[in-house]
Parts: sequence; C-alpha cells; structure tokens
Amino acid sequence: MYKAMFNRPMWPFVYCAMFAALVMCIYLFYLNSSAESSLCSAIDLIQEIDLGERDFGEKVVQSVILKNKGTAVLIIDDQKSSCSCTGLVVKENGVMVVPEKLTVGPHSEIQLFIQVVVNGDAGERRRHTVDVRTNDPQFPRKQIQVVIAKVKKGAYIQPLSYSFGNVVRGSKERKVFEVRDSRDYNRNVVNVISHDSRVAAKINQIEKNQIPSTTNNERTGKLLAFVEVSIDTRIPGEIDTRLQLQFSDQHGVELPVHGVVLQPVIARPSVLLLPKSSSNGLIRESFLMLTCNTSGPFTVTNVDKPEYVQVTIDGSAECTKSKNVTVKLIDDYHATGNLESEIKLDCVLTGSSETFPVRVKLIVHSRR
Repeated sequence: MYKAMFNRPMWPFVYCAMFAALVMCIYLFYLNSSAESSLCSAIDLIQEIDLGERDFGEKVVQSVILKNKGTAVLIIDDQKSSCSCTGLVVKENGVMVVPEKLTVGPHSEIQLFIQVVVNGDAGERRRHTVDVRTNDPQFPRKQIQVVIAKVKKGAYIQPLSYSFGNVVRGSKERKVFEVRDSRDYNRNVVNVISHDSRVAAKINQIEKNQIPSTTNNERTGKLLAFVEVSIDTRIPGEIDTRLQLQFSDQHGVELPVHGVVLQPVIARPSVLLLPKSSSNGLIRESFLMLTCNTSGPFTVTNVDKPEYVQVTIDGSAECTKSKNVTVKLIDDYHATGNLESEIKLDCVLTGSSETFPVRVKLIVHSRR
C-alpha cells in the first residue's frame, strides 16, 4: 500500500501547495493594504464663525478647536487668507503668532484662535476666508468662513491713514489727527505706540466741556482726543509704519503712516548701464543730473569712482541747484564679465559744512 502511494504522481500536491501559497499571499497583501489605508488623518474643524456686530478697527480673537479623528498624525503646513486682516494663530508664551506648521496626534485636539482686525464701511457685512492645507486625503484643503454681521463705526481716527509724501531732509513735518467714538462708551485714549523711531506721536486729551459739535457726516461721534504725529527728517529713507492707539477698555485702532524723506541732493537716474547699444554701435558714456531739493545751491567736493570710468561734472565747484554729470568708460577698458560698482559724489549745501553723499549704481556689461 505504501509503495503504491509513493508511486503516485506528485504534481497534484505541488499545484495544491502553490495555489494555497498564492491565496495566502493575496490574503496577507489585503490585510496589509487595509491596515495602511486605515492609517490616515481626519480633520474636524468648524466651517463658519459668526462674530456678530463689531467696531471698526477692533481686534477680535476667537478660540476654535482643531480635532483629528483619524489614526495618523494630522499636519497643517500652510494657510491662506482672503484678507491680511484675518488669520489662524496659536498662543506661544502669551503672544499670538502665526504657526508655520501644526501637528495633531491621532484622536487628539488642540486649541487655535481666529484673529481678525475689523475693517470695512460702517453698516457693512464682512466675510473672510481662511484656507488651510492638510494631509487629510479626504480634505486636502479646509476652509473657515469668518463673518462680521455688521461693522460699527466704533472708535476711529480721522483720517484713517496718512501719507506725508516726499519731504525734504531737515524740514519740519507735523500732522494732527482726530480720534472719535461713535459708540456711547465711556472710554479714553490711554496710549499711542509707534513702531518706527523716526515717527513720534503724542495724545492731547479733550475735556468733556471742550468737546465741539460737528455736522460733518464723515466726522461723526464724540471727539475723544487729538493725536499729534511728527516725523524725524534728519535720516533720509522711506517711512512705512503703523501707529497703535490703545483705549481704556482694551480696544485699539491702527493708523498707517507713510512718507519718504529725500536726500538734499538726488541723482537722476540712480542706476547707469554701460556700454549701451545703438544703431551706430556701442555707446561708452552716459549722463545723469544732480538736483537739489532745497532752496539753496550746492557744490561737489569729492568723487569716489571705479578706476575704469571717467566722471566729468559741469561746474562742480560752482554753487548751482543742478549739475550735469558725464560718466564714460575709459577707451581701452573692456569688461570680461558683468560688473556692479558704485559712484559716490560728496555734495555740500551753500552755508553748510555737512557733506551729503549721493550714490549712483553702475553696471558694466561685457559687450563688444
């Protein structure tokens, strides 16, 4: 009997074993795929927040809960807002900051905050959108709608922003703004903060018996104070900052302030390119003009330049309000690559001993 068993063909047993192994592999692959597919994040975040009626300029901070109902870590690594006045923030050491990345463990939650600075016209309904990017396969992008049911005038500054424009170095620049409150609150302006050392501001409080009445529709509400703003024009450059006014009820408004403090003497253009192409070939010289922004004339006392250019100034030692300057490449100079350098012209106003450097950028190309 045993001999007959062993004499039987073995291929049926081999095929059965191979088939069983194949079934086992498919089953294990299915289990592995199911396990992997179950390991995913699942975001749970409120879709709309109604902040009700709010004062113009009011900073509103609303708590929200971010939940992860999935089995893998939830990651939020980007957010975009329809308005720079609205954003998703977290609290770090008592300060609200915009997070670069958020992570929430499986079946966990964290506290976030929606921060809004209320803007818009009085009576207007405002809606802003915060869009976040997630690793949730079902919701790769998630949005929160932030609604201001009605913008109230509240406390505000008149005008809402101000530009000093182009001002001359050394001039005195000052502007007074009104702070008004269209709500019947018993609040005062307690502080004003400037984030630029060149911009100074002070509060002139108004006594109750000094509050004037007004019929101007653009200036409604009770006059709380005057804010006097001045800029330091001793340092040339651009001014782009915001003043923050704080009230006794913790409310606050901002005043954007802009302007440019000009050098007493400026160069036009401020960038020269040599050589220049023309129908007659390459032009190896260029021209600029020095102009004084003040009422007095000036002289040029010194010129610092690269060795491969010649600089000629018409009447450099004469007291004039403008001067023509010629910049020319020397005849035997050919650049082997693109060079960037600077020409510095020291100017002195008549009746002053102070020197004002005027800088011109020079770019030389390797053209032949």
